Amino acid sequence: MKNVCSYDGHAGLIKCETRPGLVGIYLYNFLSLFFHQSLTVCPEATILSSTVRSRVGVIMADSKSSSSSSAPVAEHPFWLRVENAARQYGFVLLILVLLAGFCGLFSKGMFSNGSAVNSNHSLKVDYERFGRNQSDMDLKVTLNAPPGESYTVTLGGQFMDMFEIEALYPQPWRFSSHNGDMTLEFHDQPEGGLHTLWLSVQPRHSGKVVSTLRANQQPAVTLTQYIYP
Repeated sequence: MKNVCSYDGHAGLIKCETRPGLVGIYLYNFLSLFFHQSLTVCPEATILSSTVRSRVGVIMADSKSSSSSSAPVAEHPFWLRVENAARQYGFVLLILVLLAGFCGLFSKGMFSNGSAVNSNHSLKVDYERFGRNQSDMDLKVTLNAPPGESYTVTLGGQFMDMFEIEALYPQPWRFSSHNGDMTLEFHDQPEGGLHTLWLSVQPRHSGKVVSTLRANQQPAVTLTQYIYP
């Protein structure tokens, strides 16, 4: 509220009256919209009320025209469910993938390390179940060599098609290939007993690999490996 004073020259008096301020005018407009009652107020309030209402009408008309001109966005319930599931379980899935990688589910690690033995326990192979394309993988071949005789190790199945031998120790003195199998022949061992052969190989392709390893004419060992891209 504010006081407005004026001087009446004829009467020789000073007249003062109280008029509502901006807060009172806005309060009047608010109450008139909800209660639809005629409230007695100064002319300035009536003029301001009509001005505010006209502006509100223009804004509502603009909003209606803009909403009518813009097409609604189509929402697909399937993708909304996918987004909701990703928000709920995405972090848990990421943690599980990281733990699986640390444990060797995709390469070297506890889950990747494996060993296979033939039926008469004369040949044992320590290998990696999981590997990546163009990355090194190790194999350890332990066999029981007869004393005073040379021994052979035959790499068969898909071994030569899927792997490239990067390193081999000890070196064979002769090797041969037949029907896709590679036979490595080593010098005789006077003392006989257990002998170990180390191989470092590199996958050429990704996918499932089934290969066989055989020492001399003993039963073979079958290896199943998975190579990731």
